[in-house]
Amino acid sequence: MGDSIGTRPPAASRRQLIVGAGSSATALALRGVSRAAGLDLLAAQAFPIRSIEPDDEDYEDLQPFGEDVGDARIVQLGECSHGAGVDFKAKVRLIKFLHTRLGFDVLVWESGLHAMRRVGAGLRAGVDPVVAAQRGVFTIWSAAAEVKPLFDYAKASQATARPLEMAGFDCQFTARGADQALADDLRAFCQPLEDPALRGSASADAESAVAAYAKIARRAGTEADLRSGQAAADRLLRAMDRRRSAFVHVHGAREVGFMARAVESLRAVMALTFDTLPGAPGAVSAQSRDKTGFFNRREAQNARNLRWLAAEGYPGRKLIVWAHNVHVMNVAFEPNFAALRGEPQPRDMAPMGHMIAAAFGQDVYTVAITSFSGDDRWVNSKAAPTQIPSAPPGSLEARLHDLRRPYLFLRTRDLDPAASQGLAMRVFVPAPGSSPSSPRGVFSLPNLAQAVRGVLFIDEARAATPLPA
Repeated sequence: MGDSIGTRPPAASRRQLIVGAGSSATALALRGVSRAAGLDLLAAQAFPIRSIEPDDEDYEDLQPFGEDVGDARIVQLGECSHGAGVDFKAKVRLIKFLHTRLGFDVLVWESGLHAMRRVGAGLRAGVDPVVAAQRGVFTIWSAAAEVKPLFDYAKASQATARPLEMAGFDCQFTARGADQALADDLRAFCQPLEDPALRGSASADAESAVAAYAKIARRAGTEADLRSGQAAADRLLRAMDRRRSAFVHVHGAREVGFMARAVESLRAVMALTFDTLPGAPGAVSAQSRDKTGFFNRREAQNARNLRWLAAEGYPGRKLIVWAHNVHVMNVAFEPNFAALRGEPQPRDMAPMGHMIAAAFGQDVYTVAITSFSGDDRWVNSKAAPTQIPSAPPGSLEARLHDLRRPYLFLRTRDLDPAASQGLAMRVFVPAPGSSPSSPRGVFSLPNLAQAVRGVLFIDEARAATPLPA
């Protein structure tokens, strides 16, 4: 049996559990197989994972992963596609391990910064966990059967001494009613201010910013509306900075910091929504007039949100980040996702992961998830699952596939350069309905260890399964 929710082994037993993992019999056996196959340069850092089932709480097979995480305070878990059900399932098990064994107790989603507050409140209040999740978590996850065990687990943890808290880093509105909820909270934030002049100006600016976004979201906004709304948000942010003591006196420093990030995010999402092509469902980069500009504006604000959460929102706490590979890897893309490279150049696309790595260094541990073949589908798509073609010979996925294990954890920090030089790892651009069935998005990573510190390899991908309506 695994640990109960909210418990953790004593320090001495935890050291014994983690430190000896590198010499496990299974790892040695795998290395023996790899030598016979002529793959030992890569396989020396590859460890078999017994299971990706969320209810499997025998975590002995995750010891090498835990050892490699070490003292990192932020673990970022990527996924190869927003329709990769097996990736979701594996991430749920990793999150439970990180929570029960390594003390990580804040889960930060690629979902709305403000909206995720509603999710946490719902879980604490005993709301059905899926209903609570759908108040803030993108539908691609909150409506997936593979993720439901995580919401059940998070709800159960609320009754323990160390609950798993929910947060979000995305500047976008990611659930129905999220924009109206922010509007209501902004009004409640400004109304208690004691100075009548400050209260009046702050309230007026909040209303102007909210109204501008609403008009833009209805496709009725002009560029003048965008500029007016962003100017109102800027005035409110300046007031929160210059008259900080007045806001802190009423709300406390943490709440003021959180609402400042929420107003910044509102400012950003105005431009993102305005930039989206008419008739396109949602503000996403693949549907924008300027993919590179859209991507960089979103990533910059998301990085700012995540930095605040780590440094001020949850100081000293351990955070798990749930996102797509593209957002968490320490790499850069040429404009319009033309190619992948290690260091960003002027006018490149700089993911959040690159900024977070620069800000937190070795405190960040990033895992990418990838597969050799299988099928894929977003849960909010009505199309049938699409087939993922087998990875090309010589790619990272093909070489790991040759080890003949369904699941592998690969640590990259000690990879022999000869083993990782020029490895092509599938990195797919997240777009509505996109999947790894497209040949687009296979990039050569000049330095795998720079991009990520670990790779979870799932040999056969499986599409996400929609929950019953």
